[in-house]
Amino acid sequence: MNRPIKDVLRHRVLAAWWWLALVPMAWFSLFWRLGAQPLQNWDEARLAVSAAEMLQSHRWLVVSFQQKPDLWNTKPPLLVWLQALSLHTFGYSEWAFRLPTALAALALTGLVAAFARRWLGGPLAGLLAGLALLSSKGFVTQHVARSGDYEALLLLFTTAQVLAAFAWLQTRRPRYLLLLGAAVGLAVLTKSVAGLFLLPGIAIEIVRRGRLLPLLRQPATWVAAGLALVPPLLWYAAREQAAPGYLQAVWQNELGGRLLGTLEQHDFPWYWYLTSFVNQQFLLWTPWVLAAGWALARRPGQRPAHRFLTLAAWAGGVFMLIISLASTKLAWYDAPLYPLLALVLGGGLALLARRVSAAGLPTARAQAWRGALLLALAVVPSVIAGQRRLAKEYARRYAEAELSYGRYLSNPAATAAGTHFTVLHRSFVADTRSYNAPLEFYALAFQHQHRQDTVDVRYEPARLPAGRVVLVCGTTAQAALGQHYRTRLLYAADSCQTLRIEGPR
Repeated sequence: MNRPIKDVLRHRVLAAWWWLALVPMAWFSLFWRLGAQPLQNWDEARLAVSAAEMLQSHRWLVVSFQQKPDLWNTKPPLLVWLQALSLHTFGYSEWAFRLPTALAALALTGLVAAFARRWLGGPLAGLLAGLALLSSKGFVTQHVARSGDYEALLLLFTTAQVLAAFAWLQTRRPRYLLLLGAAVGLAVLTKSVAGLFLLPGIAIEIVRRGRLLPLLRQPATWVAAGLALVPPLLWYAAREQAAPGYLQAVWQNELGGRLLGTLEQHDFPWYWYLTSFVNQQFLLWTPWVLAAGWALARRPGQRPAHRFLTLAAWAGGVFMLIISLASTKLAWYDAPLYPLLALVLGGGLALLARRVSAAGLPTARAQAWRGALLLALAVVPSVIAGQRRLAKEYARRYAEAELSYGRYLSNPAATAAGTHFTVLHRSFVADTRSYNAPLEFYALAFQHQHRQDTVDVRYEPARLPAGRVVLVCGTTAQAALGQHYRTRLLYAADSCQTLRIEGPR
């Protein structure tokens, strides 16, 4: 007997528009209050300064900090180029600087959901995979999808490597090899050697499935190798030519430093990432992903979802081994695992749902209610916990005086006393006593917006002339200025003050 027309139409509508359920989740996880938090003091703010200086100097090859070639951050400039473009288009602000990261995270979510729908179990698998990624703590967090750091763009390209390799293993179509090569090249141009860490596991799966010789015989393989190698090699050569000494800094920082040595005391036991995962870095999805992996592992090997599980296990397992054995460990280094875990979860839970459906539920409405309950048990708690954690992070960051300069400089009353300003920063913490990258960016942003004004950023209060207007935030900077000069208070807000120097003390 033919199915009723309304049931057929309902099925087609769900199949075509399933992704709409991801839109509000993506908005709240990736874009909501994107510019609410001040720039983070180290990697993020340093990139912001580099993007602003690149716009001013038009030196597109050499990433700089304080107008000097930056040899502390030796990553290639793909992300900085995108951030500079965003600042040029939308203005100097936190949300404009973070927009490329948010868009990369959105593109990754779409890629994960579309791949899961195509290969791992239809619309339900795509929906579950997308929701899992958007509600995981390891992804929707600072230094990954919620700040202007490298990880979100890196994850887009490293995940594309795994998905392109899987599609080639399933179809042998040359275009997937070309996509794989392009993804490798872009990942290296994003974060150097970190863009290669999933490739060893991919290679093991290719060899395990007996596809190495067919791969080497395919002409597209060598074109893909060119896409992966030539652009990064050309850029590294051009960068070294523009400012010699760069390649030596890359070796010391990224290879000899982070892999073989410990940078900045980030040294932890080899099992540190496993402990982080057990402590709910994947948040409340952890038991579900274990159940999904178990369901996929029990399927016959010829099933696409089962084959993807083996590829993800090899790629993710070898990657985990590499970062666990590396001497330098940071919380966000395991971020490339979370898109793979989300895909395993989407495929496995979709398979479990089909098994339950085949077991014979009484009505379609009962099946829908059980599916909604499944989503509610995992998604809703993860979203609530994630948003509460972000709110606490916002409050903590705004409480730090050294990060208050951006909000204070944007207050017209704070800068109404003149056109020549000195912004003095001092901190009781040794690492930030003479360093404040957020302040450097906010000063550049203020100068860009008020071209008739000048802003002088200083870390020592010496040699300031009488009559100079000085902006300080925090009691440490105020005390340092007061030890050297008699001042008159012009304006104050929160922990910041605008002062005019009357003379030496």
